[in-house]
Amino acid sequence: MHNIEPIINESRQVYIETINAVQDYIENHLDEEINIQKLCKIASFSEYHFQRIFKQFTSESLYCFIKRLRLEKAIFLLRCNRN
Repeated sequence: MHNIEPIINESRQVYIETINAVQDYIENHLDEEINIQKLCKIASFSEYHFQRIFKQFTSESLYCFIKRLRLEKAIFLLRCNRN
């Protein structure tokens, strides 16, 4: 019987790196329109698969992730801007 643990760990690492790349893109483009097609292209996944994997690894939906980051940025800017 073959041990598939290394294959599972390698696949998991690829998913983590892919999701991290997408998160980096989102964080660097919060002021722009972010569409699912562009993110799927970065991840090289179909829309369905991408959204499922994203939620599995981040514990929040793509929409909630983007919304949360935008709100956090707005709060930060409001707190820093004394005018």
